[in-house]
Amino acid sequence: MMAASAEELQGTNGPFHILVADDDVVNRSLLQRILEKRGHTVLLAEDGDMALGMAEREQPDLLVVDLSMPIMGGIEMLRAIRRGVRDIDADIPAIVLTGHDKADVYAECVECGVTAIITKPVVAQLLHDEVAAVMSGRAR
Repeated sequence: MMAASAEELQGTNGPFHILVADDDVVNRSLLQRILEKRGHTVLLAEDGDMALGMAEREQPDLLVVDLSMPIMGGIEMLRAIRRGVRDIDADIPAIVLTGHDKADVYAECVECGVTAIITKPVVAQLLHDEVAAVMSGRAR
Protein backbone atom coordinates (compact mmCIF):
# COMPACT_ATOMS: atom_id res chain seq x y z
CA MET A 1 0.00 0.00 0.00
CA MET A 2 1.29 3.45 -0.88
CA ALA A 3 1.85 6.01 1.86
CA ALA A 4 -0.38 9.06 1.94
CA SER A 5 1.31 12.14 0.55
CA ALA A 6 1.89 15.13 2.77
CA GLU A 7 -0.71 17.03 0.72
CA GLU A 8 -3.31 14.35 1.54
CA LEU A 9 -2.53 14.72 5.25
CA GLN A 10 -2.62 18.52 5.31
CA GLY A 11 -5.69 19.80 7.10
CA THR A 12 -6.49 16.50 8.80
CA ASN A 13 -3.21 15.32 10.32
CA GLY A 14 -0.83 18.17 9.62
CA PRO A 15 1.06 20.37 9.50
CA PHE A 16 3.29 19.04 12.28
CA HIS A 17 5.69 20.43 14.86
CA ILE A 18 8.96 18.67 13.96
CA LEU A 19 12.27 18.68 15.81
CA VAL A 20 15.29 18.14 13.55
CA ALA A 21 18.58 17.17 15.21
CA ASP A 22 21.66 17.09 12.98
CA ASP A 23 25.19 18.31 13.68
CA ASP A 24 25.73 19.46 10.09
CA VAL A 25 24.45 23.01 9.58
CA VAL A 26 23.89 22.44 5.84
CA ASN A 27 21.79 19.33 6.51
CA ARG A 28 19.77 21.15 9.19
CA SER A 29 19.08 24.02 6.81
CA LEU A 30 18.11 21.66 3.98
CA LEU A 31 15.78 19.63 6.20
CA GLN A 32 14.22 22.82 7.54
CA ARG A 33 13.51 24.13 4.02
CA ILE A 34 12.10 20.79 2.85
CA LEU A 35 9.77 20.48 5.83
CA GLU A 36 8.70 24.12 6.00
CA LYS A 37 7.72 24.02 2.30
CA ARG A 38 5.00 21.56 3.38
CA GLY A 39 3.83 23.84 6.15
CA HIS A 40 5.49 22.11 9.09
CA THR A 41 6.95 24.06 12.00
CA VAL A 42 10.59 23.08 12.45
CA LEU A 43 12.81 23.28 15.51
CA LEU A 44 16.55 22.80 15.02
CA ALA A 45 19.14 21.22 17.32
CA GLU A 46 22.80 20.47 16.61
CA ASP A 47 23.17 17.46 18.91
CA GLY A 48 21.10 14.97 20.87
CA ASP A 49 21.56 16.72 24.22
CA MET A 50 20.27 20.01 22.82
CA ALA A 51 17.43 18.13 21.12
CA LEU A 52 16.38 16.51 24.43
CA GLY A 53 16.05 19.92 26.06
CA MET A 54 14.11 21.34 23.12
CA ALA A 55 11.83 18.30 22.96
CA GLU A 56 11.05 18.63 26.65
CA ARG A 57 10.20 22.33 26.30
CA GLU A 58 8.45 22.25 22.93
CA GLN A 59 6.80 18.77 22.88
CA PRO A 60 7.11 18.21 19.08
CA ASP A 61 4.92 15.77 17.15
CA LEU A 62 7.88 14.09 15.43
CA LEU A 63 11.66 13.77 15.69
CA VAL A 64 13.95 13.71 12.66
CA VAL A 65 17.33 12.73 14.08
CA ASP A 66 20.80 12.16 12.66
CA LEU A 67 22.29 8.91 13.87
CA SER A 68 25.83 10.26 14.34
CA MET A 69 26.22 13.52 16.26
CA PRO A 70 28.76 14.78 18.79
CA ILE A 71 27.96 14.99 22.51
CA MET A 72 24.92 12.70 22.15
CA GLY A 73 24.02 10.77 19.00
CA GLY A 74 20.55 9.94 17.77
CA ILE A 75 20.40 6.41 19.20
CA GLU A 76 21.56 7.55 22.65
CA MET A 77 19.01 10.38 22.55
CA LEU A 78 16.16 8.06 21.57
CA ARG A 79 17.10 5.55 24.27
CA ALA A 80 16.89 8.33 26.85
CA ILE A 81 13.46 9.34 25.59
CA ARG A 82 12.17 5.74 25.56
CA ARG A 83 13.43 5.24 29.15
CA GLY A 84 11.51 8.34 30.27
CA VAL A 85 14.63 10.25 31.34
CA ARG A 86 12.96 13.57 30.45
CA ASP A 87 9.37 14.81 30.34
CA ILE A 88 8.96 13.81 26.68
CA ASP A 89 6.36 11.43 25.26
CA ALA A 90 8.20 8.09 25.35
CA ASP A 91 6.27 7.00 22.25
CA ILE A 92 7.07 10.04 20.11
CA PRO A 93 7.66 8.90 16.52
CA ALA A 94 11.21 9.23 15.24
CA ILE A 95 12.74 9.18 11.78
CA VAL A 96 16.48 8.50 11.82
CA LEU A 97 18.84 9.84 9.18
CA THR A 98 22.02 7.92 8.47
CA GLY A 99 24.94 7.95 6.11
CA HIS A 100 25.33 4.22 6.69
CA ASP A 101 23.55 1.38 4.95
CA LYS A 102 20.14 0.76 6.57
CA ALA A 103 21.02 -2.89 7.16
CA ASP A 104 24.01 -1.84 9.28
CA VAL A 105 21.90 0.22 11.70
CA TYR A 106 18.51 -1.49 11.48
CA ALA A 107 18.69 -3.67 14.62
CA GLU A 108 19.91 -0.83 16.83
CA CYS A 109 17.23 1.49 15.45
CA VAL A 110 14.44 -1.02 16.04
CA GLU A 111 15.69 -1.63 19.59
CA CYS A 112 15.29 2.06 20.45
CA GLY A 113 11.91 2.53 18.80
CA VAL A 114 12.81 4.22 15.53
CA THR A 115 9.76 4.54 13.31
CA ALA A 116 11.60 4.98 9.98
CA ILE A 117 15.15 5.14 8.63
CA ILE A 118 16.26 7.38 5.77
CA THR A 119 19.67 7.04 4.16
CA LYS A 120 21.52 10.28 3.33
CA PRO A 121 21.57 12.21 1.14
CA VAL A 122 17.97 13.04 1.93
CA VAL A 123 15.59 13.15 -1.04
CA ALA A 124 12.79 15.66 -0.40
CA GLN A 125 9.96 13.45 -1.68
CA LEU A 126 11.14 10.46 0.37
CA LEU A 127 11.25 12.62 3.50
CA HIS A 128 7.73 13.91 2.81
CA ASP A 129 6.48 10.36 2.21
CA GLU A 130 8.06 9.07 5.42
CA VAL A 131 6.68 11.96 7.49
CA ALA A 132 3.23 11.30 6.04
CA ALA A 133 3.49 7.55 6.66
CA VAL A 134 4.84 7.88 10.18
CA MET A 135 2.32 10.49 11.22
CA SER A 136 -0.61 8.58 9.76
CA GLY A 137 0.48 5.47 11.66
CA ARG A 138 1.50 3.58 8.54
CA ALA A 139 5.28 3.63 8.86
CA ARG A 140 7.12 1.21 6.62
